[in-house]
Amino acid sequence: MIIRLVFWLVFLPSFVFGQVTLKIVGQPEKPTLFVAGDFNGWNPQSDSLNFSNNFHFIELLQISSPIECKFTQGSWDRVETTIDCGFKPNRVIQFEPGDTVALSIDGWSNPAAKHSTKTKSVFLFKEKMPFPQLDTTRNIWVYLPPTYDESKLKRYPVLYLFDAQNLFDESTAFANEWRIDEIFDSLSNKGIKVPIVVGIENGGSKRNFEYTPWQNEDYESGEGKKMAEFIVNDVAELKGS
Repeated sequence: MIIRLVFWLVFLPSFVFGQVTLKIVGQPEKPTLFVAGDFNGWNPQSDSLNFSNNFHFIELLQISSPIECKFTQGSWDRVETTIDCGFKPNRVIQFEPGDTVALSIDGWSNPAAKHSTKTKSVFLFKEKMPFPQLDTTRNIWVYLPPTYDESKLKRYPVLYLFDAQNLFDESTAFANEWRIDEIFDSLSNKGIKVPIVVGIENGGSKRNFEYTPWQNEDYESGEGKKMAEFIVNDVAELKGS
């Protein structure tokens, strides 16, 4: 037993745990910058993690290496991109305690420059839906099968999806849209029956807060049950066009 224990301890993965300073270089503009990562629940506008406008640096304390992160201007609508404004994967940063890591940002997403790509099968409810469980409101998107108006079916299966901003429309999507409407339209044109899709927009910086069902002392989280109640008791009962 002792031999096995020693072997297990020797081959445990090692983690660096300490402080690292992230510094942004070569940024001609001086926007207020934030860092979102696995150390703050991917909150794009954490007040304690905004960069100085003058020097563009921030210290992260008592974290383990490596970290995953992205830089934002306060929301996922304004997140760093590749130099041609394409999707940029999460950064993975290795460091030793006390390191200063210099980083550059190639580009920023710009929702105003995106054009709408949703098909005629997609509708956005004119009024935001009350979300009483969290005392807020939420946009609801609906996809109707292309044959919906002519169909003699009285009932359709319904698929409920999160992150409605990303489902149908490039102009509202984070990075790239997921093309749910184009894919289901294509399947329908091949004679395959497709469901109605109800898309529920996420709460932006509150996304993790709303989607996780348990409390985590390190992150703002734990309201997943209320989200589920909203879907079952409110969204599932919606009517209208």
